[in-house]
Amino acid sequence: MKLRYSISWLTLASILMYSLFVFIIQTAFISPAFDRIEDESARRDLERTLNSLKIEQEHISLTARDYGQWDDTVSFVRTLNRDYINSNMLPETFKNTGLDFFAIYNDKGTACYSSRINKKGFIVPWKGLERDTLLKRLLNHGSGLNNINGIIHTEMGYCIVASSPVLKSDGTGPSAGSFITGKIIDGDMTIKLRSISGVPAIFGEEHIQGKIVNAASGLNLNNIIIEREKGNICAKTVIETVDGIKPYSVKSITDISATTAGRRIIYSFLITGLIFGAGFSFFSGFFLQKMVSRPINSLAETARFINLTADSAAVPAELINRKDEIGSLAASFNIMHQRLRTSHKEISKINETLEEKVNERTAELVRANDNLMFMARVMESTSEGVVITDLNANMLKVNESFCRMSGYEQDELLGRNPGIMKSYRQDTAFYEDMWERLTSTGQWSGEIWDRRKNGDIYPKWLTINTIYDENGRPVNYVGICADITRIKKAEEQVHRLAYFDPLTGLPNRTLFHDRLSQAMGRSNRYRHRIGLLYLDLDRFKDINETLGHAAGDDLLVEVAHRIKGRVRESDTVCRLGGDEFTVILDFIGNNDHVRVIAENIIEGLGRPFTLLDREIYANASIGIAIFPDDDNSTEGLLRKADSAMYMAKDAGRGTYRFASAEAEHKSRQRIEIEGNMRRAMDTQQFRLFYQPQVALDETQEGCRMELIGAEALIRWNVNGSNVSPESFIHVAEETGLIIPLGRWILNEACRSAAQWEQRGQKLKIAVNISARQFEDPQLLAYVDEALSDSGLLPSRLQLELTESMFMNDVDNAVKTMNALRALGISLAIDDFGTGYSSMSYLGRYPVDCLKIDKSFIDGLEMSDTGEDVVTAVITLAHAFGLVSVAEGVETLYQLEALHKRGC
Repeated sequence: MKLRYSISWLTLASILMYSLFVFIIQTAFISPAFDRIEDESARRDLERTLNSLKIEQEHISLTARDYGQWDDTVSFVRTLNRDYINSNMLPETFKNTGLDFFAIYNDKGTACYSSRINKKGFIVPWKGLERDTLLKRLLNHGSGLNNINGIIHTEMGYCIVASSPVLKSDGTGPSAGSFITGKIIDGDMTIKLRSISGVPAIFGEEHIQGKIVNAASGLNLNNIIIEREKGNICAKTVIETVDGIKPYSVKSITDISATTAGRRIIYSFLITGLIFGAGFSFFSGFFLQKMVSRPINSLAETARFINLTADSAAVPAELINRKDEIGSLAASFNIMHQRLRTSHKEISKINETLEEKVNERTAELVRANDNLMFMARVMESTSEGVVITDLNANMLKVNESFCRMSGYEQDELLGRNPGIMKSYRQDTAFYEDMWERLTSTGQWSGEIWDRRKNGDIYPKWLTINTIYDENGRPVNYVGICADITRIKKAEEQVHRLAYFDPLTGLPNRTLFHDRLSQAMGRSNRYRHRIGLLYLDLDRFKDINETLGHAAGDDLLVEVAHRIKGRVRESDTVCRLGGDEFTVILDFIGNNDHVRVIAENIIEGLGRPFTLLDREIYANASIGIAIFPDDDNSTEGLLRKADSAMYMAKDAGRGTYRFASAEAEHKSRQRIEIEGNMRRAMDTQQFRLFYQPQVALDETQEGCRMELIGAEALIRWNVNGSNVSPESFIHVAEETGLIIPLGRWILNEACRSAAQWEQRGQKLKIAVNISARQFEDPQLLAYVDEALSDSGLLPSRLQLELTESMFMNDVDNAVKTMNALRALGISLAIDDFGTGYSSMSYLGRYPVDCLKIDKSFIDGLEMSDTGEDVVTAVITLAHAFGLVSVAEGVETLYQLEALHKRGC
């Protein structure tokens, strides 16, 4: 083949081989590498999406456990006392927790409460869980009494749900039922999950072939489905719902436009190379034909002639006389001819050996270059930060992710030590240990805090490995790091929710038990005493119900602030729940030290609180127990302090009492009375007795008594004998049982009065109303209900109120009294003169009658002072246009004295 054609074909073949080589590299290595990078990116995006879903699920599970493991919830499930719902299941609860529904079931599977909040912010009944397979699964906590978490499908759509067994506050069983709560996965929820993960994702129902992933056991990465569509890559997985119906799919969408562009560039490069090769081959053939091929052909003919004749003169003169390289070649040809022949064999051998070595070296260089290019692409594509240093820790190479993480540009980092990013959170010993392990084992990994260029300090997980040469000597260090700020924040949030009260920021019941156990341990080691103060706010429920839960929360925050301001830094103030607080006093001396702190707290809480532009008074009753004097266990010490607190309440509230046997006995007696009262209401052991009210009329024969009404008196019939109200009414007031008991009294009294009227006895019935009832927002409703149900005329009903219940908020009390009067009933002030009697207030009260306490009636026969007091009260009633009624008239002298004074 002609030289010109050989060179052209050889050039074209080289271009084609090069293009084929690039195509193979692209197909076998680069394209699969892009695919792996895209698949891994999609998997990570899906993992982040699922992690955001799990974080939301853990929040809901913690809320369910907080409510489920609560004595109040256990009490509600067993008694269905609506105070629990009125106090806890409010629109603010849904708003503050961010949840959409709450449901409480007893251990029989019967719904005690089930409501959701609609889009208008109203709480409405809801039966979305009443599906056999779903409800059975949510109520089956197993022998371990564990939470059930997952995703369900209801008529509202898919929801994240958590079901907690209803246990006591200390987490002990048996389970009284289940507390279920959850949140709808709607548009707002999807936006929130996308914000947390930073990944575009689609949530909803979708049928995907393959294994269904169980949400309770977490994501099974082997079951992720990777699909490519329209410039994006999608990673899908399916999460099985709690009852196995309508599986839920999660799909993340990852943009692959960058890798697609890379593929196009490679293809463009290949086509361009082919075109260039073809053109170059044509041009080189034409050039060689004219400038090289023809002279060489002439010289070749001469060479053949010399080879045949061995006559050097046979070289044409025109070739020797040429003034170019061919002329020089022709001139030298004769001289070199003999030398070449003699050294041809030796040169051939050397050439063969050299060619083999060159080929081997070229192949090694190509492979090394390919590896370097591949590693460079991997290093720049990874989302983790990568840094390569020399043995003196001077940075030689960093990737883009490392620059974004640190905030520095590459030229600001190269050649410098990573110490420029040191945050000084770790001490010198930390770094010495790091380098000791790195030099001895060749690797180190752990959490470290660094400083960005802008000064922000952030946590990251760092892994350092040593790079060795072929002789096993260390030559470089490579570090791979990931920013774990989000992980640390999530850990801190979970810890905060688990151990601190979200309202006041104080340690909660869980952390209280831990702190108390630690204090007891120190006490045993160092032989010192500790004090436990148990505080319960007086009248908190009344304030909470009257001013609203928001004001109640503000009061609790201020109370926590004042308590902390009255104790030492070393003491621990906790909120157990509701209006209950504890203070752990470590390293105390004698009881006088504890007494001073208790008095300081009471003094601080005794000052007025400003709520809704009002001054409110709400002191506390404090029970005090000493370790190890009173008890040597956490539960026992807490119980003793609780008993002492109730002793303080019995002593008049706003004071403190130390633990004693009497306090323990009274606490147990109070618990026993409460339990018996609840059973008595269920078994109808309460009875009403009626004390007659008479008026005196003047006749010719003398005074005649006329029956004009009766007062309803509650009695508790136990085993045929009546229990005095003094022994149980105060317990009913404290526990809230007075509300249902008072409603029963009112209904029964109205029914009896209506029956009397049907028999021709038109009597007015008087019913006592407690302070808790008076402050109940439902008072007007159930008074009106009692009148309508019994058919009693409103004018036949009189409600008796005590002065003390008006004093905290006179304006609201007057509004309530006016509303009651608007129903047509009359009002009386009971036991007038024994409380906060004030003529200025009396003139404001819309009442019809003053009732003189029996203690004043008894004093009529004892002294002139007693007569003066009764006379003053009757005169005061006349002055305000009120009717006066005397209680407990037992003698004729008392009767005549009262009649004479116009009673």
